[in-house]
Amino acid sequence: MDSYNKNEGSNYVRAEKERSGPPFYIIALILFVLMLVFIDRAVTTENGIGERLVQLFAGGKADVAISGNVSSVEGDAISMASVCERDSKGRIVTVTFTDPDGNFSLVMKNTKNTLVVRASGYVTQNVRIGSRTAFDVRMEKQ
Repeated sequence: MDSYNKNEGSNYVRAEKERSGPPFYIIALILFVLMLVFIDRAVTTENGIGERLVQLFAGGKADVAISGNVSSVEGDAISMASVCERDSKGRIVTVTFTDPDGNFSLVMKNTKNTLVVRASGYVTQNVRIGSRTAFDVRMEKQ
């Protein structure tokens, strides 16, 4: 016990003061993990903080159910047309297909995204969503 010098100026006292708490990187790592858990829970809550986070960072309303009908300009229903949600970077976010009557329904992840409707033999349509939830898409033959 006497082999350690416990005077204020000794290395032993300085080393003891430096080790008085956990290192900074451990605290930062713990805070980062807690933040990830909070964001994961917030995003998965229905109509909770997650929706507000998406609105804040993405600039549009989250998870909006839309529906509509796809038909030719002559009024004939177009079945198996693909209806996609495309984000501002051109990535496909969500996709569905029309039923035999040309009807579709889709949950949009962001109302700032674009609805893209494609069908074989028809010109592709790009539709802005905005605040609408019902769509009647008329497609011209190529």
